[in-house]
Amino acid sequence: MTLPLYVDLDKYLNALDRDYIGCYKKLMRYLNSAYTKGSDRDWFYLKGINTGVSKIRITCRNNLVANLPDNKIYGKKEYWEASDIVNSHLEFLIRFSLSLPFFKEIGRVMLIFSLDESKQETPEHTDYDDAYYVQEFVLIRFGNNKRFYIKNTTGTKQYLKSKCSWFDARLPHGTEGSAFPSISLRVDGEFTDDFHQIIFRKKRDEMEF
Repeated sequence: MTLPLYVDLDKYLNALDRDYIGCYKKLMRYLNSAYTKGSDRDWFYLKGINTGVSKIRITCRNNLVANLPDNKIYGKKEYWEASDIVNSHLEFLIRFSLSLPFFKEIGRVMLIFSLDESKQETPEHTDYDDAYYVQEFVLIRFGNNKRFYIKNTTGTKQYLKSKCSWFDARLPHGTEGSAFPSISLRVDGEFTDDFHQIIFRKKRDEMEF
């Protein structure tokens, strides 16, 4: 089964534009606060290597045992709960994530960011290598400064221009350094039947690989 490289979802986010702008302003105030400049900063690791890019877990894993690989529970609500930092400072991001029209339910929610003084890049990588599974998530870029790319099958970089998109995380992707704050929110969940068909161009029971 051939999937699109990525799907631009901006037109579905437009109805939430005021909330999107409000989240961006609140995030910029928060990300420049003492919390993210101190020792509590959480780093984004890839294959055990610190990328120098920061992250905040908006939801975190609970204690429920899962007999599934990590990448197959990201979108399952029962394995995730709001993190402490959300309850104390970033509750507006949970509200925003829950208001997105794409999902029946949401699971893992993660903020990934690099402030203007760091200009850090996320090394090129793939999220997983299961050819028979695709993740259901959206990536929201706040401020559109994040230079995010995904490579097609010929190895050519395709840069995301949309604020909100789904992309095939099995393909190589990464970010290039920016002189401006680079902030994105990844929301994993279970797509509604309508959005599953919009993004994958197939109903769930028609998915074949």
